[in-house]
Amino acid sequence: MRRGGRAIKDYLLMRIHEKIISEGLSDELINDLRVLALSGHEPSIKFLRNLSIEVSPTTCYVCGNSIFNRLDEWARNIAESLKSLGC
Repeated sequence: MRRGGRAIKDYLLMRIHEKIISEGLSDELINDLRVLALSGHEPSIKFLRNLSIEVSPTTCYVCGNSIFNRLDEWARNIAESLKSLGC
C-alpha cells in the first residue's frame, strides 16, 4: 500500500474509532472496518481480529494488485524512450 493511500485509510480508521467511542459499535461501523480490512489495511484487520472477526484482503479487481509492482519497469521504459528522443 502506498503512503498516501495508507494515510487516508489510517484517517478513516481513526474516524471510525472515534464513532465507536462516542456512539458504540454498530453493524454499520463493523462494515466500514471490513471495507478497510478487505483493501489490505493491516490496522483494520487487527482491529477486527480483536473483535473475533476474521477478514482476508481481496485482490484488486482493476489491477490484480500488480500495478505498483510494475512501476520500476515503466519508469525504465519511459527513461529509455526519453533518451532515444534526446531528452
